[in-house]
Amino acid sequence: SAASPRGLEQVLGPLADGTPALIPTQLIEGAGALLIFAVILLYQWRWQRRGGQSFALLIVLQCPLRWFTEHLRRDHDYFFNALPGYPLTVTQVTSGLFLLFGVGLLIWTSRRGPPLTDEPAATT
Repeated sequence: SAASPRGLEQVLGPLADGTPALIPTQLIEGAGALLIFAVILLYQWRWQRRGGQSFALLIVLQCPLRWFTEHLRRDHDYFFNALPGYPLTVTQVTSGLFLLFGVGLLIWTSRRGPPLTDEPAATT
């Protein structure tokens, strides 16, 4: 039966052999998030001219970081094979789709986002 330890080994395959040595991706992701924060803060102070641009930039910068840390986690060896010869995790595929969305949003907000002013928004 699949509930028995031996049956579970057959279901899990190579995962049942034990956990391989892993890279501490939480530290890498945390350092990357701090770097992204600094880049977005600098962008807001110097270059942002329209509303929504910094949010779009956050999406664009977060996606490659997540793609990279997922690759270091080595989950793609077991879970998802989107491209022949290079298995991807679901998160990597999602990151790629969000990257496309983020680039489109950055272009759209750069052209059509509300212009930023130094005045606070009027309250009604």
